[in-house]
Amino acid sequence: MEQSLEVLIDRLKSFKGKSTPVRRKILEILVTRLEPIAADELLAMIQKERASLNKSTIYRQLNFLIESGFVSEVFLSQTKTYYELHGETHGHHIVCTNCGKIERIEMKGDLSKIEKAIKEDNGFQVTEHLLEFFGVCKNCC
Repeated sequence: MEQSLEVLIDRLKSFKGKSTPVRRKILEILVTRLEPIAADELLAMIQKERASLNKSTIYRQLNFLIESGFVSEVFLSQTKTYYELHGETHGHHIVCTNCGKIERIEMKGDLSKIEKAIKEDNGFQVTEHLLEFFGVCKNCC
């Protein structure tokens, strides 16, 4: 389910923090993107309008938005964290190792069955998981 910027801004205003220009801009960018974005890319995009913005401010604002449930971290690399709007469903991604394209995919299978089997077979209670697929996209094949 896509979230509109207006709804997110209204939620942000009624939340425990202020609806700052930087927070609104981060949400605006994330609403329009189909794939997750890294903090350095967010910074570069926002600096076009707010040249004085620095990296620590971006990370502070992202942390607030994560803690407030607006944004989720996505781990698609060992060296970089990506960010996307927090969805109503847990998401997974496919990542092209050639061009870097990232696309969110919906899992049609039931991962809860796998989690249940892990608990039964290993006595391990899964509380969360990360499942991302890496390969070569159709444009790079």
